[in-house]
Order: sequence, then structure tokens, then C-alpha cells
Amino acid sequence: MTNLVTAWKTAQTTLKAAGVDQPSIDARLMLEAAAGATRMDILTDPYRELTAEQQATFDDYIAQRSRRRPVSHILGRKGFWKVML
Repeated sequence: MTNLVTAWKTAQTTLKAAGVDQPSIDARLMLEAAAGATRMDILTDPYRELTAEQQATFDDYIAQRSRRRPVSHILGRKGFWKVML
């Protein structure tokens, strides 16, 4: 299994290689959604393990984003001034 910080870093590398703008932000938003985590969870408990289901969901999100699908379409929500709508 993978922990939060490893999943985030791996996703950043994958998205950067795919030419995605802001790979760090996109990876974090999708990790938060897939793992049911907050930004604070990633910072304070970075070694929390993802379940197999969370990892599969996150991998699917990253694959979709690598194909240039917008994060808002992947997650089904959009942020506005740091508020998720």
C-alpha cells in the first residue's frame, strides 16, 4: 500500500510528465477527494496508508487528468475563492 505523501509525489511526477499545468495542486485536490483527506491531513499525517479502494480511485483520477480532463469534471465540483462548490 501507499501512503498519502508518496501517492501525492508520484502523482505530481506523472502529471508533470503529461504536461499538466499545476501538477502539485491538481494531485493534492484529487488525493484529498480519493482518500477522504483534508490538506491538513496530508501535512500532519503524511504516512497514513491509502486503502486499496482509495488507491484505485486516485489512480483513476490521475489517469483521467493525464488525458487532460479538467479536475472539476473528474471530481464533480469546482472551487471558487477556496470554497468548493
